[in-house]
Amino acid sequence: MALFHHVEDSKPLCELFSEIMRLFGHEIISFSNGLKYLEYIEDEEAACPVAVFTDIDMPVMDGYEMIEKVIGRYPNRLIVVLSAHAERGNVNEIHVFQHVDKPFQASSLEKLAKVLIAKKLSLGASADLLNV
Repeated sequence: MALFHHVEDSKPLCELFSEIMRLFGHEIISFSNGLKYLEYIEDEEAACPVAVFTDIDMPVMDGYEMIEKVIGRYPNRLIVVLSAHAERGNVNEIHVFQHVDKPFQASSLEKLAKVLIAKKLSLGASADLLNV
């Protein structure tokens, strides 16, 4: 149905998130840290997601730094923080779309995916691009 990017250093959580989102018909491209994600989006042919789901507490580059760099380059990129460690005050200051506490529920991820798709369409994304 739609493409999402996921940045998470925990392989089991990454696999669980991907499995849940694929169950609901979405495509996921995953990255193990913020630096790898930034390297990916530097490529002009990188697939543009509906949104980026990211952890905060990661090695190499934490989620806060990654989010600031992503938003600096793509101000309309929708970011969702998935974290048990993030302080919501910090998340609000960096203008993310939503914060989801870990552990997350599959049903809440699907509802959020629908909201994110609607938001992306309202920002001018093509329905054909999103496969909706």
